[in-house]
Amino acid sequence: MLTTVGLDVSKATLDFCVLKTKDDRRFYKFDNNADGHQKLLDLLANLEVALVVLEPTGGYEATICAVLHRHKYAIHRVNTLSFHKFAKSLN
Repeated sequence: MLTTVGLDVSKATLDFCVLKTKDDRRFYKFDNNADGHQKLLDLLANLEVALVVLEPTGGYEATICAVLHRHKYAIHRVNTLSFHKFAKSLN
């Protein structure tokens, strides 16, 4: 089964969520540096990843996006304003 994963990027960390089913969620935290990027790649290698979804965070996501792209992962950078408006519309 292909998996969509969420990645929250900050200056210091990568917070990563694997959502296989509604009840099967796994959370991970890695440093936002070369070592943390490799640990994330190692984890992704054990999953059938269809898409990595993340929110742009002032450029902190640029390096990990380049790393993921180099390793042939599909990436979607969510439009922050559209996402917040959609969430607000749902109350």
